[in-house]
Amino acid sequence: MKRRRAGYDLAASLLLLVLASWATAAGERTSCPHPLGRTSLTIGDADLYVEIAATEPARQCGLAWREALAPDHGMLFVYRRPAMLRFWMRNTYVPLDIAFIDEHWRIINIATMSPTEPLRIHAAHAPARFALETRAGWFARNDIAIGSQVEVTLPATLSIE
Repeated sequence: MKRRRAGYDLAASLLLLVLASWATAAGERTSCPHPLGRTSLTIGDADLYVEIAATEPARQCGLAWREALAPDHGMLFVYRRPAMLRFWMRNTYVPLDIAFIDEHWRIINIATMSPTEPLRIHAAHAPARFALETRAGWFARNDIAIGSQVEVTLPATLSIE
């Protein structure tokens, strides 16, 4: 009987530890701790200052937990190779536009993402190597459309993981 109780106590303790760490992480996390590079880019006549998410943890967090995004600022997601990228707005509070960009830096498609639909999936219409998030309406205000060319120089020290 004592052996069974010890096994039960261990399993219950492990379950409580997992639940406590999950609740703590969910309740306290309000920012992304991953260092991001920065650069600027140009599309047409518009300049945008971007943080770069080139690692899996940085891409997973993206612009989550932010209450605001400065005008003419955004985030550039960089991947090693083109893929059918998919994004959502979980834990993201700022309305965003996202442009999916091919390996030649041409915009494939643009979607508007709303915090009121956090689990709605927004996907590239063709394989994309980059995704660019901005404040909602930025692409329209700057007359940027499908096929627009993005001009950017990524930092030489950027490590894409």
